Amino acid sequence: TGILSEGPLDAGRWGPPAMPMIGKFLSAGQASLLASVFRRIIFVGDNDKAGIESRKSVVRELGTKVELHLLTPPEKFKDPGAMPDDAAWALVGPLVFAGSR
Repeated sequence: TGILSEGPLDAGRWGPPAMPMIGKFLSAGQASLLASVFRRIIFVGDNDKAGIESRKSVVRELGTKVELHLLTPPEKFKDPGAMPDDAAWALVGPLVFAGSR
């Protein structure tokens, strides 16, 4: 299971196997690489307009290639990087520990 976020500080909230997209759009090349390594990907987008665009991009590029889970931080947090460690893990933990490749 991989965790995908928009930015490096967001991915840093979890450490490996979290990866940043480095922007709001996921390229076809990035999607192919991710799908070659992970069976399941959890995308955690930001709570803003860019986060909505990111989700669309991730669904378009990864939606048919992997088991994709789309999550958003609770409304009081702009992005995963703003979340305390325990809250960030509470968000993704059930999916991360449900099984991995």
